[in-house]
Amino acid sequence: MSYATSDGSAIADSDYLATSGILTLPPGTTSATVTVTVNGDTLPESDETFFVSLTNPANATIARGQGQGTILNDDAVSGSITVVSPNGGENWRRGQTRTIKWKSADVPGPVRIDLARDGVNYTETIAGSTVNDGVDRWTVTGPATQTARIRICSIDLAACDASDGVFRIR
Repeated sequence: MSYATSDGSAIADSDYLATSGILTLPPGTTSATVTVTVNGDTLPESDETFFVSLTNPANATIARGQGQGTILNDDAVSGSITVVSPNGGENWRRGQTRTIKWKSADVPGPVRIDLARDGVNYTETIAGSTVNDGVDRWTVTGPATQTARIRICSIDLAACDASDGVFRIR
């Protein structure tokens, strides 16, 4: 049978080397390995996918004609995030819409924003994925606390920063 790679989010000859060929399986064999060479880089990016398609079987039936390969990102984020506001001492009222602010350097992609009402355990998600543009609007929710902190992180948690001090939600 024939095999050939095709692009998913990964791009042939940039992220991986396109390949195609003929697989010959002995009678009774139900699987084989197709090796695809991945082009390494040092850019932090999302995991990327490509496909391997099987066609033209001889004296056999193809149960699944396409498989997916995933190129895992193994590049560390070298960037940084710095919380600007709330960064300690603020008084925010429940029901008000407030602006959370941060600075970001060399952090690709979106960020997540989490809240610790006890100042330690970031158990509430304010934004699971938001544009990394330095601002996010949040309608403050309860319950009230004297010891709130926020944490802003890259989605993979490789770059994070939290409020320097606690702020109050009333």
